[in-house]
Amino acid sequence: MNEIELVDNNEVIEKKPKKSLFSYIKIIFILVVVLFIAWTFIQWIYTWTKSITVDNPSWSGITIQFNEEDQIFIDAYTTKTLELDNWKYSLKVNNEDMWMFIKEWIWSKSFLNPTNEIYIQEYILYWDENNFDKLPNNLIEAYWNQAEWPFKKYEGIYISWDWNYFLDENYPDEVTMRQSQTYKIKSKLYRFDGFADMYNQDYVEEYIEETPILDTNIGE
Repeated sequence: MNEIELVDNNEVIEKKPKKSLFSYIKIIFILVVVLFIAWTFIQWIYTWTKSITVDNPSWSGITIQFNEEDQIFIDAYTTKTLELDNWKYSLKVNNEDMWMFIKEWIWSKSFLNPTNEIYIQEYILYWDENNFDKLPNNLIEAYWNQAEWPFKKYEGIYISWDWNYFLDENYPDEVTMRQSQTYKIKSKLYRFDGFADMYNQDYVEEYIEETPILDTNIGE
């Protein structure tokens, strides 16, 4: 509490108490926590913008090489996150010149597709099947196959993140929704052969008469 002091002219002077040692320790602790959070965030941003994910969707391991630097081996059906500065690069795949590209921070949410394979994104609807018409309905073509359902095709050396679940992640059984929501759409990315297996199992068995079977060996 504040101290009150009476002077000769009956004037009241309120004296503020001195801060205790605990108060100074508390302030120092808060400053340390704030600085730690800020430093962690800066480190995260730096790592995020200085790294790149590379996927090998092929049936055998590959070697990649940036600007004649050391070769990097990536196993079949494997993703690897590498440190890579924002710069211009030449890319060799299995000792063959393949691509020239500029790695920029705006691509930090993309992954490198060195073999230029095709990936397919699937959309699914949670909760209310009456909103099934909210799903995209696209006709896609990949390796001389066609599929028409809530899918999206990706190809090119850089593929941007526009999905909820990456190659090795599975859909959850349930998702959280706000009270005002009656449905939610989620999506997952597949390598083509993984997509073909899923499509033949989940779509063809139910719609066998109108849905063609995808060839899972076309990407060999």
